[in-house]
Amino acid sequence: MIYAPRMVRCGVLLVVLGACGFQGSGRQTAQPDDAAPAIDAPTGVMTDAATKDAAPAMFCDPNDDKLVACYEFENDTLDRSSNQLDAQMTGVSYGGGKFGQALVVDDNSAGDTTDKPVLNLIALTIEAWINPSQLPDESNKAYVLDVNNQYALYIDHNGDLFCTLIGGPSLSTMSTGIWVSTGGWTHVACTFDGITQAVIYVNGAVAKTNPGNGALGTGGTTGLSIGGNNPSSSGNGRFNGSIDQLRLMKVARTTAQICSDSGKTLRR
Repeated sequence: MIYAPRMVRCGVLLVVLGACGFQGSGRQTAQPDDAAPAIDAPTGVMTDAATKDAAPAMFCDPNDDKLVACYEFENDTLDRSSNQLDAQMTGVSYGGGKFGQALVVDDNSAGDTTDKPVLNLIALTIEAWINPSQLPDESNKAYVLDVNNQYALYIDHNGDLFCTLIGGPSLSTMSTGIWVSTGGWTHVACTFDGITQAVIYVNGAVAKTNPGNGALGTGGTTGLSIGGNNPSSSGNGRFNGSIDQLRLMKVARTTAQICSDSGKTLRR
């Protein structure tokens, strides 16, 4: 990502914040967020590299009625929303995350929640920080989150980011050529407002939009899977690498909110 810094004066401190915009066409590799500039201590100028690892305040707020499920992966897979969609995981570990700890999964991992009506959504936001250690082979996908026959967020063998919305618009970044790469943290998100528009984001920037054209399906009966296909027994679809700060909401967060979630401020 190319940063177009914007300086905001906060008292005597100048803060330079990276810009979120639109990822244009042409083959690109999403620059890992870790590559942002560092703090310039002598001048007191702080970039978002100095603030990017400060976890968002109350990322998982159990009092937020817009939350469907929220996982911080601090050595567990407990759902911090009020819906108690705790994931039952096998073959996983925990390592250094974007914020604190992260879930580490591979081809031998699996994780599912029970099925609840709260997973039947009209509008949604799926967002997470991901750090793939490897991409899937050409015949496979690597799922970040999947609710069978309803919606999913995943990458393919090229690192293309896909958001599948069954019954509604289905979109991907393939035509815009935004690749999620290995070896660094990337913020990924998909939103659908349930009426007019679906949007997919890479590092807070709009990668693609699709017009809304139908209600989301509600045919899932096997809950939600993290880091793999749902249900876990149907094919592989395993994500290899780390996942952090995974959140599912029943509203479409705005472009400004997604940009902020990625640790930057919206370019004006």
